[in-house]
Amino acid sequence: ALTISQSANLSVTQNTVPGKIKYAEVRVSDSTGNIVQCAETDGNGDFSFQLPKNSGNYTVAVASRASNLNYKAYVLNNPTENVFYTVSKSVSTSSNTSALQLVAKATGTLEGGAFNILDQIYKANKFLRDQTTNCSGTFSSCTPFTVAPEIHAYWAKGVNPGTYFGLTNPISFYLPGQSELYLMGGLNGDVDASDTDHFDNSVIIHEYGHFIEDIYAQTDSPGGSHNGNSIIDPRLAWGEGWANFFQAAVTGNPVYRDTSGNIDGTPGVYFNVDIENVETIG
Repeated sequence: ALTISQSANLSVTQNTVPGKIKYAEVRVSDSTGNIVQCAETDGNGDFSFQLPKNSGNYTVAVASRASNLNYKAYVLNNPTENVFYTVSKSVSTSSNTSALQLVAKATGTLEGGAFNILDQIYKANKFLRDQTTNCSGTFSSCTPFTVAPEIHAYWAKGVNPGTYFGLTNPISFYLPGQSELYLMGGLNGDVDASDTDHFDNSVIIHEYGHFIEDIYAQTDSPGGSHNGNSIIDPRLAWGEGWANFFQAAVTGNPVYRDTSGNIDGTPGVYFNVDIENVETIG
């Protein structure tokens, strides 16, 4: 048997060390497209599997989905096609392979956006596990968190997901009762200057926080327009306050940040607010 050992990386931004694609599905297909082997990345983004030696060429792909004890999430292109993203390379079985890296790029084809969304959902689940491991010592009836139910996160490069529901304003949102996140990929194909949320970890985890509240508690927020400068329905205020707290707790940073564009175009910041001290940064 031949052993294939690879690593899967996520290049979040330029000028940074790439992160790891953790606990994601690995798919191996033959020259006709048939899936012949499966694996899973570990906490370091590494994986390995075996194939018959000298059996030809295969395509190894890491998918933007996971369903395991760490998290259950699919990052998909849109709610009609439901296609997940992959980063892939071809390997030959004439000899062992141990140095091939699969990278989800943060520019160009931008698969890194999908994999960053996946990574934030993993981090949210890990945070809840870490925080509740010994919770019965504080509350005798507390059951430690394991893993949240499956969620589908819809994102596409240059696409405002509000258009799926007849909305024109740029928006990321959670759909209550449906276990679906919708995240901004840009406007009208533009990712260089318009609002994008695929690398705005505050926004991603905020929306996932709405899902956590929906699944484990009882949300009665009426939804609707809201910002930090308006008096709103207390049910809506509670729901948004919880989601803002959750993202700050998971990231370990009290600053809620929502950006636009990137360094290839016109970068900007919509929100850069320290929610602990209620002040705008910069």
